[in-house]
Amino acid sequence: MANFLHAARAESQMGRCDSPLPRRRRGFLRRALRFRLLRGFHGMVAGFNGAWRRLGTEGADDPQVSKPFAPPPPPQVFCIGGMPKQSKTGLLMNRTRLILTEEQIDGENPAYAAWQVMLDHAEGLDGDGRAAYIRHLPQHWRAVYTAFRLLNEVNNGGYHQFFWNDAEALKKETLEDLRLTSAHPFVLLFEEALDEYQRHDYPGEKAESANSWEGFTKAYKEGRMAILDEAFCKVPKTIATHLSDYIRMNRKMYANLTTDRP
Repeated sequence: MANFLHAARAESQMGRCDSPLPRRRRGFLRRALRFRLLRGFHGMVAGFNGAWRRLGTEGADDPQVSKPFAPPPPPQVFCIGGMPKQSKTGLLMNRTRLILTEEQIDGENPAYAAWQVMLDHAEGLDGDGRAAYIRHLPQHWRAVYTAFRLLNEVNNGGYHQFFWNDAEALKKETLEDLRLTSAHPFVLLFEEALDEYQRHDYPGEKAESANSWEGFTKAYKEGRMAILDEAFCKVPKTIATHLSDYIRMNRKMYANLTTDRP
């Protein structure tokens, strides 16, 4: 086949009358080339039709199969640092870019602006799926999520609520990110809260109470972590303020002026 193609190309480039091949040989080459191409095309069509019929009939004889065969969905993968390259076509495909404008960075509250960008970016992810996704973000963006999650949970229901909602608690990452943003008072408070958390069986309490309101509020009646909650609210410089300072000091990362582009 390759020889026929090369000869045909040579004939077409030189012109019909300039070909060094005899006329009979040229006619044979053209007929042979046409035959091989047509045979290859018909074979491809037949193969495609056979595959299509197999896809449509697979499982037809099985009474337990109630719907046509469908190929399995692509694996759900992540697309942030340390993950496979195919993750670029995974969860992040239709997500907004993690990027702040210069106006947002220089604004009154860049931490809150980053939080809004993060919420848009992570829209549609819930529970363990969101936690797994957040873990693989670049740390400077992960710190935005963990900071506001801790802030919102403690402001709403104290450290107890943060640990009770353990599916997304990201305990290890939260401590690492508080250190990253130099939120030293909150590092100390969180370490104390972790110690208190480890004195109790939160997963067991949650399962035993079937995640009921009575089971959840029992810790408040005991005064669990109440002192830490009060101290959290009295720290003069909030978590959001620490995060805002960190964003301004690292504006190139948040403005996406580096090579790390989620």
